[in-house]
Amino acid sequence: AKAVADAPADSLNDPEGPLAVVLQTLSPLQLRAFSDEYAKVKGDTLIATVEKELSGLSQSLARAFIECAHSPSAFYAKLLHNALSAHGSKDHQVQRIIVTRCERDLGAIKAAYEGLAGKSLAESIKSDTTGAYQALLLSLIGEQ
Repeated sequence: AKAVADAPADSLNDPEGPLAVVLQTLSPLQLRAFSDEYAKVKGDTLIATVEKELSGLSQSLARAFIECAHSPSAFYAKLLHNALSAHGSKDHQVQRIIVTRCERDLGAIKAAYEGLAGKSLAESIKSDTTGAYQALLLSLIGEQ
């Protein structure tokens, strides 16, 4: 953590620099521990550094790695909220998240979603979809 915290700012955007190595090699559990240690050493969060030093797709990808490592349920709840809040919803993203997470941690994602959106995932699905598609999504999240 100290090596990344002490690294020159221009090296953080280097695809072979210390930040890239951390993001490419650590497991989610290790990344969470690294991020906590980084905050102690640097006095700022790893996310804040990413926002300051990276831009574009590099910033988006680094943020996603870090956010997902810290709280997968909050990360997926945020993605679902953004997808369902978009004009016309981003159906492919809603489908991908619900289908891939329905047997893993969808209960935790639903709770995080409600905390984020102020309404249940089922309510959002009901207000944004119709017909057989709505029934299938509701069935996948355990709501009828």
